[in-house]
Amino acid sequence: MTTKQFTYQTYLPVEQRYLPFITFDGRTHLTIGKYIQNNDDKGVNEMFTEMISSCCQSEINVNKLTNADLFCILLNMRIMSVSQTFDFESVVETSHEKVKKTLKLDLYDILDKVTNHNLGYITNIAITDEYSIDLGAPVGFKTSDFDTLVIKLLKSIHINGEIYDLTDLEQNEKIKILDELPGTALNTIISHITNIDHQYRIKVFENVNDDNLSSIELKLFDNSMFEFIKAMYNCNLQEQYYIRYIMVKRLGFLLSDIDEITPIDTQNQFQSLVGKRFSGDASTTAFTLDVAPTSTLDIEVFVENVRQDPNSAYSLSGTTLTFAAAPPSGTNNIYVVHQAKAVGTEMIEDHISSV
Repeated sequence: MTTKQFTYQTYLPVEQRYLPFITFDGRTHLTIGKYIQNNDDKGVNEMFTEMISSCCQSEINVNKLTNADLFCILLNMRIMSVSQTFDFESVVETSHEKVKKTLKLDLYDILDKVTNHNLGYITNIAITDEYSIDLGAPVGFKTSDFDTLVIKLLKSIHINGEIYDLTDLEQNEKIKILDELPGTALNTIISHITNIDHQYRIKVFENVNDDNLSSIELKLFDNSMFEFIKAMYNCNLQEQYYIRYIMVKRLGFLLSDIDEITPIDTQNQFQSLVGKRFSGDASTTAFTLDVAPTSTLDIEVFVENVRQDPNSAYSLSGTTLTFAAAPPSGTNNIYVVHQAKAVGTEMIEDHISSV
């Protein structure tokens, strides 16, 4: 299978320039998902770095990018490779009960808020009459402590009218420069961070009644951008392996082909070839198919990715599929795959492995 690679553009708000990029493939998406679910932030960071290096179509030093620019690159890649939306589960408490709702987040809206934030990212701070320093957005995506944060903000130092670039210095060299500054310098830097922190608060959700969701904000000086991108790249590994299983075992695709196309292309191919998807509500038992199968053995039915027994779990009458018991609530948690011929009750193989 050959697919044409399109080039897209993302805007870097700190560097104030456009960066061309291409989409990432399904293998990369699965690998990142496994690192995320193993809580391996180091592995996630390394995968993000590798992905940006391989997908960006111009020379770029990923290790010099700020968190805001990294955020925009990775979110734009996610939009073009996976989906422009993300579903959040929300629990709204009424006077009688707690109601579970799914909120669809428009990722273009989040990208627009970060890209067009009116913050001036580079600030010159006077330390003495002879010294001043330029501070910017933090370099890198994840910061472990405040001292590291301060080092990541350093851009250049002005001494008696001469400007010295600090961006290529090692961390220990920047620490030496900070140690040699007057004692009031750190207090001035802390004041700057506090001021910017109050200015840069991007709400992810507007006008929602869920306190947990309404409190989610993107900030410049913590790890909120990194955590948000992790959430966007996380995926249901069981579902992804189920889709790959069906496409290879039932629909004749090569696994190498699936690995090399984008997740959104895989999803579109799968949805165009499988029989039907439904959302259970814990009460409905009858669902309407587009095509009437000859018998229960002509379809494979999965609920929550578990293969259902065609001899007892459901029955057919024309295009009506009726379950013996109502499937649980869930979004698209019922899959029906039409077969070219009757098949037995072979269970899905367990392909999930840890990194």
